[in-house]
This record gives sequence, structure tokens and C-alpha cells, in this order.
Amino acid sequence: MFDEVHKDHMVVSWKPPLDDGGSSITNYVIEKRDTNRDLWMPVTSATTKTTCKVPKLIEGREYIIRICAENTYGISDPLLSDEMKAKDRFRVPEAPEQPLVKEVTKESVLLLWNRPRDGGKPIFAYIVEKKETMANRWTKVSREPIYPDTQVRVTDLLEGCEYEFRVSAENEVVSVIQVHHLNQCSSMIQ
Repeated sequence: MFDEVHKDHMVVSWKPPLDDGGSSITNYVIEKRDTNRDLWMPVTSATTKTTCKVPKLIEGREYIIRICAENTYGISDPLLSDEMKAKDRFRVPEAPEQPLVKEVTKESVLLLWNRPRDGGKPIFAYIVEKKETMANRWTKVSREPIYPDTQVRVTDLLEGCEYEFRVSAENEVVSVIQVHHLNQCSSMIQ
């Protein structure tokens, strides 16, 4: 019955009744109810389609949808949905584990990290940043996002300086809401 579920709306669909009572279906009446309330709210009372967008939902609340078929003789008993929570099915990816620093030279390090859980949408990029430990500003180590690799050689480091590195994973959800999950590590370049 639920084709799409989001934090603020759902899309439901259903099949026409097997028995139309001897007269063609002229309309469907769709209503929604927050499971914490007893009040049914109209979604639409004028559609002949067997699919409907249920708008104006509150994220995290559970809803029941009921659908009645109407013909010239009256309105049918309702078809009730299961309870469904209004929430996005996809999330931002988890933070990569703390990156490991390997192969330290006078001018570079090799950073390695494990692929995190993707939040239901594929990770399409990793953003790797560096900064000197005492600095406030992070800079990207590459103009282009890194993918599918879970390692990168960071170059142009200064001998004797201590650096911190952080890695963020991005999927389609992250790029929309612009949130980054970060872990960092530090290393002294010797």
C-alpha cells in the first residue's frame, strides 16, 4: 500500500475493489490519522486514481490511512493501512572510523580508513582534509572527492610539522542537507 515514505509525506496506492456493487467507482475518499489521536483528517475526497500523495505529516509520528470507494449507491467500508512512521528511509552515512596514518615520509603520509555504513544510499565521495595541529583552518587534500578508494597519499607536508587529518563520507542525502560526519587523527611529519 505504501509506495513512498518520507518525513513529511507518503504516497499510497491500492487496487480497485473486486466488487463495485453493480455501479462503477466514481470516487475514492482518502483520510489519514495520527495513531496518537482519534481524529481522521481528509486527504482528498475527489479522486478516481488509485494512488495518492498524503501530505502534511509530522516526522517521527505514525499514521494510518483509510480509503473508501464510492459509487452511485454510496460509500464502501474502509480499507485500512498498517501503521507507518513518517521518516526518510535514507540517512547520512556513518562517519568513517579514525583514519590510520601509514608510510610517513618527510613530505607525505598515506591515510587509510574503512568504508562506513552508507545510510541506504551509496557513498559517492570521501572528502579528506588536513590542518597543522595549532591552526584553525582545514584544507582539502584534493580538489576532487576521493572514491571509491579508502586511502589517499597526502603530499606537500612540511617536515617537522604536526598535522591532523579528517575524512567525511558523502552520499546523496549528505549533499542535499550538507552535513558531514567527521573523524580525525593526527601525525607528526619527521
